[in-house]
Amino acid sequence: MMSAVLKRQIKADKLESNPVAKVDLPKVQDTRDRVLTDKEFKRLLTAEWEVKNNGGTYKKGMEPQR
Repeated sequence: MMSAVLKRQIKADKLESNPVAKVDLPKVQDTRDRVLTDKEFKRLLTAEWEVKNNGGTYKKGMEPQR
């Protein structure tokens, strides 16, 4: 965000260079591992579901319906 603000100032001829352009951004580890419990996994396998796509309706365990 800071860099974007400073770039605008350069375009407006208020600054000659962007002082934060050479600063490396911190590396962010935004990953999270989560494993389903046995109960959650069984619920997922037995869940009823329906997807509507391209004019067809697809239900769990059934052929596409048109």
